[in-house]
Amino acid sequence: MELTILGGAAACPNPGQGSSSYLLSVDGHHWLLDCGPNILQELRKHIEIDEIEHIWISHTHSDHTLDLVPMRYGLKYDPGVRRVRPELHLPPEGAQFLDRVAAAFAMGAEGAESFFHDQFDVSEYEPSTVLYFGAVSVQFLRTDHPVPCWAMRIESRSGTLVYLADTGPGADLLEFARGADILICEG
Repeated sequence: MELTILGGAAACPNPGQGSSSYLLSVDGHHWLLDCGPNILQELRKHIEIDEIEHIWISHTHSDHTLDLVPMRYGLKYDPGVRRVRPELHLPPEGAQFLDRVAAAFAMGAEGAESFFHDQFDVSEYEPSTVLYFGAVSVQFLRTDHPVPCWAMRIESRSGTLVYLADTGPGADLLEFARGADILICEG
């Protein structure tokens, strides 16, 4: 398990640093945890966008989601990119958010209904369910944040990473993070 910090700035990116996004490489597979603004240039220093298999969104604030738009354009139009559809895992009601973003950006022949869905395999995760991808599991915990936000615990044979996303001290974070090899605590 290898973690690359692509950005960790708050809602307004710092000079030279994008907002929330982390590249997690597990057993040769690449996952993106959140996709905040100004992170794609850092991501592309390490891997290309078509190497991302899963994108996990903790919540729908813009500092965790906005680079989904340029990533979508890269997956569709970049001549050097293989035409793949990474799995985009959204929190509950995240698809409604994605539809509103698509309505704002889709122009001309690009319809809002297919704007993201043609480039990503979009789904909403059920936070009460542990999800399995081969030998990797993902668990969720609701955090203390003004909008619904979900911490993630990702376990594999090579280690355990806990991403707390945006949170105050109110959630049962200590128990959720206990035994983690890597802990990302932004707020």
